[in-house]
Amino acid sequence: MTGSRLWIKNFQKIIAIALMIAWIFIGVPRIWNFPPKIQEAQAAIALRGTTKIGSAGNGGDVTLTFDTGGNAPQTGDVVILFGGRGNTSDTQAWGPITSGYTAIATIDSTGPKFGVWYKVMGATADTTVTGEGGGSGAHGVAYGAYVIDGSTIDSAIFDQTAVSTGQVTQVPNGPAIVTQTDGALVVTHAAGGTNDMSRGTVSGYTLIPGASVNETNDFASEAAYTTV
Repeated sequence: MTGSRLWIKNFQKIIAIALMIAWIFIGVPRIWNFPPKIQEAQAAIALRGTTKIGSAGNGGDVTLTFDTGGNAPQTGDVVILFGGRGNTSDTQAWGPITSGYTAIATIDSTGPKFGVWYKVMGATADTTVTGEGGGSGAHGVAYGAYVIDGSTIDSAIFDQTAVSTGQVTQVPNGPAIVTQTDGALVVTHAAGGTNDMSRGTVSGYTLIPGASVNETNDFASEAAYTTV
């Protein structure tokens, strides 16, 4: 059975968040000098280090530890946190415990609670990030994180205008999105209220490995990205 069919079979409620992260490259032509000099374009947007994923049962919190050395988050890097937990229409907390994160998009549904948040690293970059599990013994919890290399972006013009969210009940199909600049990094995130160990792939995208948790309120999450 294909990955797509498994999504259809297993997911009773899917949340798809399409997130576009776009930065305008610094490097416009300098035509006022003589002789004219054309600056070289910056490198393509890149991730730093390895992506992180963690999960917990019984509503436990999830702490993700970033790489060390040259792959550790640096000043100006942008950390993206995504994830959440299963839900039974309760009010327990969810989202980042670590301070300084701003929500890009969240969906507080009667199915899973899911969101994506970002933080621009300051002078002392974080070494970990923790996601809230809520503390209920019935909840599956999963969070993931990845670091965007700040030397390839201008984090001051982080683009949230092209965020699009949608909720479906079958195959996760992110809503249409219009990028604001060439070379934009487009990331799609999906979550569902089921335990699914075969979540399939996204055509034309590179997967950011997710997780699935078997609990009374199951939870599964996955992400993928491409550059357009």
